[in-house]
Amino acid sequence: MSAIKNQMMVDIRDEALSEATSFLERSPEASLFLLSKLREFGPRPGPSPYSGNFQGIWENGDLVAVFCLTAGGNLHVQSGDRTDLARAIVDATKSQETPIRAVLGEWQSSKAVWDLLRADGCLGDTVAWKEVLYRLNLADSVARVTAVADVRMLTGHDHDRWEPICAAFQHETGEPLRGSREERKALFDRSSARGHWWGAFEHEELVSIAAVIALHARIAQIGAVFTIPERRRRGISRAVMARLILDARDVHRIARLCLFTSEGNTPARQLYESLGFERCGHFGWFL
Repeated sequence: MSAIKNQMMVDIRDEALSEATSFLERSPEASLFLLSKLREFGPRPGPSPYSGNFQGIWENGDLVAVFCLTAGGNLHVQSGDRTDLARAIVDATKSQETPIRAVLGEWQSSKAVWDLLRADGCLGDTVAWKEVLYRLNLADSVARVTAVADVRMLTGHDHDRWEPICAAFQHETGEPLRGSREERKALFDRSSARGHWWGAFEHEELVSIAAVIALHARIAQIGAVFTIPERRRRGISRAVMARLILDARDVHRIARLCLFTSEGNTPARQLYESLGFERCGHFGWFL
């Protein structure tokens, strides 16, 4: 533990979990990755590439930031959009052995961290997205859609059809395909067993997907919303999202959904807003 002016940098351990969770729950939509990782893996690194070392900054006795560098190199940041804490976060994570490959968090604070990492020469070519953050209270949701495809939850038996469409999604977004096929299959099997993947089929071909990618309490984050290019503009993504919304509410008993998408992705934003999602801020995604 080291003192920095009136600040202290500490590792989050079991005795500080309640304080860290309470801090993150003040902004659950922007903190859901961190909350989900705490819930799934705890505050210490483990065998999963999504686990990591949770750290926090205390200022005058109050917790003002929580961040985690995962084994896969993703730095998740929540500092209440305080940009003045970026230097302390960068210095703490640069001292770890894992190279930083991505930064995620509320726009202002995550961008400040990313800019310092670039200025320090830690990064090469980069991609930055300023994403619109949306939320939907499911008690108010009445997702209705005309059936245009066979839409259902995916199971482990769907992996061979899921793998190529997931690879196409990551290629289109510029995110690298990580891990071996066996590792990706293990993650898919685990997630699909929980009912966290949905897909649309045409003649038994998987043509569209969406997933719950983070979960804490009764709040879930949606991601990997993707339809293969030749099947777009036919209402298929809407059908998948509508099924996901209904199952989240009626099967999983989730109370609120959130997601983020690019400012410039007008079709996606129109889709989400037509389903009742409301803007609630901005999210930074840097690769």
